Amino acid sequence: MRLGTGPSDVAGRREWVGGLFAGGDRALPGLLPGFTADGSGALVLPESCDVGGRPSVVTLTSSFTDAVDRGSHPGFPEDSPARTGELLVRAANRATETTRCSEAPSLRLRPEPLASSTPPAPDAPAGRCAIPGLGEDAAGEHLTDTVAGGAGDDLQSCAVAEGDDGRPAARFTMVGRPRIVALFDGLTGDSPPAPGWRGRGRMDAAGALLRAECDGRPTVFAMRVGPGRTHTRLDDPRRSFPAFVDAVAARIGCAPLHTG
Repeated sequence: MRLGTGPSDVAGRREWVGGLFAGGDRALPGLLPGFTADGSGALVLPESCDVGGRPSVVTLTSSFTDAVDRGSHPGFPEDSPARTGELLVRAANRATETTRCSEAPSLRLRPEPLASSTPPAPDAPAGRCAIPGLGEDAAGEHLTDTVAGGAGDDLQSCAVAEGDDGRPAARFTMVGRPRIVALFDGLTGDSPPAPGWRGRGRMDAAGALLRAECDGRPTVFAMRVGPGRTHTRLDDPRRSFPAFVDAVAARIGCAPLHTG
């Protein structure tokens, strides 16, 4: 368990913020500004707790050893996301009380499922991470495995991998909760990621980042290339990131974010 604001330099902060999202993250319920995955999670403290203009974040990582195969696994033996969420809320409340940085009421984790996914529409596009055609060969056969998390209107997260080792080739994230979006402040620059895009961001061989208005709400779309990179369309930001943005934007009712 840690409490911090991450690096202040842009390059270091991009790496730190990207590392908070494991791929397959689920939003905490009740619009709390946090998310969990198996064995990890993060919760952003109120704005009054910012340090140097950077949000303070409680982060948690955990693992357990299986009594049968003696192997190490992320999370807790039972109900990992819920348990992680409880610990995050408890730690966040303790942090605000100790530092006296907020007079807001204590955070509460409502007893409801962490994954608040929106059921797919009948005409929703098929594909890995809900990205049409991602990870398919010419015959339409799936070539990848997916770790999917929440797919709500304000957070969607997933990771794709090729092969049996489970190492992600790429991670994709969309966030619209204001305090989570604030983590990306100062990281997108002042220009579009490429010609024809709406919003501000960047795109290079290591990933892509876009911040834009979606139905009047600041929204961030991000992609990170992972250790299982295949150097194919699966993890090529120029091809998979636009497909991800298009699919998610259409699902949440966001106006088109790029042309071409």
